[in-house]
Amino acid sequence: ARPAHDLHRRPGPPPPPPSKVGQTIAKFPGGINKLRSSLNSNFDTSVLTGNEGLLKSSLNLTINAEGKVINIVAKGDNEVFNKEAERAMKIANGDKVWIPATEKGIPKETGFYIPITMQFAAPEIKK
Repeated sequence: ARPAHDLHRRPGPPPPPPSKVGQTIAKFPGGINKLRSSLNSNFDTSVLTGNEGLLKSSLNLTINAEGKVINIVAKGDNEVFNKEAERAMKIANGDKVWIPATEKGIPKETGFYIPITMQFAAPEIKK
């Protein structure tokens, strides 16, 4: 039987997460800033009314083992914003080939997440 004082001990900290040794993430040619810049320049804000306020969307991309984007899904509260984010990301990727993610040196399909936030304010009314 265990001593009574052992029954009241709190468990220690959780074990560390598994090591990611040997894994790399997918990389856009030219880097993430180039991808963001291309996304911004292809985003058509005229599809929105301009008074939506703060809009957020999460762009989730699937990049296959060959480095091609095979799926783009945007999730957020404004469907028009989401659709435009998907369209702009599709153009930004175009025929670009990413450096695929790897595990132990072997290219593998992976997901890639990019948050997007834009502020749309109603124009000021002058008196």
